Amino acid sequence: MATLAAGPQVTESPIPKVWDRLNFTAQVPRDAKQLTITVFDPRQTLVKVLTDETMPQPGARDFTWNFKTDDGVDAETGHFIYRIVIDGRATTGIAVRPARAAPDTLGTQVAELIKRFASRAKRAHDDLVLPDTNSKPVPLKSLFDTPPELMWLP
Repeated sequence: MATLAAGPQVTESPIPKVWDRLNFTAQVPRDAKQLTITVFDPRQTLVKVLTDETMPQPGARDFTWNFKTDDGVDAETGHFIYRIVIDGRATTGIAVRPARAAPDTLGTQVAELIKRFASRAKRAHDDLVLPDTNSKPVPLKSLFDTPPELMWLP
């Protein structure tokens, strides 16, 4: 009769969350002949080539990706894999962009979005009533003129 035992528990580091840019460092050895840094989506589709250098500068090199593709388009949200290849040896990292804005700027962006679509939203929500910041019922359509009132949460 075989006895099963649990193996050692492995704890993984949480995947870092990033909003406006992904920063990382590559340690380039003195004798390196090629440095390539690329970013992929979870399906391994190439999103961006950050650098492709022959005879790269040695030492600790800092790199930043601003979530723009090679075509200058925003890469949206989700998980991104970056791969640092030095002379054929690869190091891979992962980060997640859960939103297009950092938490401290997201409210401002939502308020701008509400303002932009206020006229359409007023027509679509003509009959709905919600409490305002003082818990008094107000027509939802009137709150579209004051996004902070609309965004208030009890």
